Amino acid sequence: MINFILPDFYNSFAKNRELIREFNYKNIFYGIEGCFSFSIFNGKCNNNKTGMFVAYEDILKSIKEYEEISDNFTIIDFGNKYLESFDYEDAFGAVVLEEYADKTNVFFEIADENFIEYLIKTYPKIQIILHENYTMFHTEDQISELINKYSSNIKGIIITLINLCPNLDCPKIGLLNLDICYFCNQYPLCLKTESKNILRYRSHSQFNLCFKKTFLDFDNIIFNLKELLQHTNIICFSNISADDIDTYYQIIRRVFEWEQEEEENNEML
Repeated sequence: MINFILPDFYNSFAKNRELIREFNYKNIFYGIEGCFSFSIFNGKCNNNKTGMFVAYEDILKSIKEYEEISDNFTIIDFGNKYLESFDYEDAFGAVVLEEYADKTNVFFEIADENFIEYLIKTYPKIQIILHENYTMFHTEDQISELINKYSSNIKGIIITLINLCPNLDCPKIGLLNLDICYFCNQYPLCLKTESKNILRYRSHSQFNLCFKKTFLDFDNIIFNLKELLQHTNIICFSNISADDIDTYYQIIRRVFEWEQEEEENNEML
């Protein structure tokens, strides 16, 4: 059975609730993942234009609303790989960390080694998952060295088809691409521009400039999913672009339907 992690828990709350109502979340959904609007720590697609600055009450409410599944797994994206040391003490990020860094079922996705060191010194109980922005750009040996250095805090990694880390013996979450962005040779440059926009609280998204015509066809998505499933049965999703949110969720719904059909076929065998 595939354990899916629902994406974009804050900005796409309504879409996620639709999926929970439509499918049996106890069998399909393993947890939630995402970031908050205008969080400079966000390491994925810039969705600042989908909301306003988040109030403390919204931080608590947005995760509590998923209570029936978030008891399993909640991942907060702090995967911006272009942070400077002065960014580490960001006031909004501190609020999120103070609330969730000690929770046993909450994990923080991180892509910056220096940020990891700072977080562990400041929040000794924090649980970390290495963000795809780290694993995509480092070798297995480098990843293994970092895990060993902070073995008490690093609980797993995000793997992609770019780097499946087949020789690493650690918990893995497979990131399923719905578009071809990660396979593009311009991705590192786009990621840098996107990350800098997030750091400056801009609403402009570099990725959205090319996302609209770069979705993978469904057969390729399922092929990629099967490749990931050779290494892990926990699956999360790639960047959710605000401009194409309906298309993303149409694809995600089809993936869930495919999984249910596979389960039914296996039961008949």
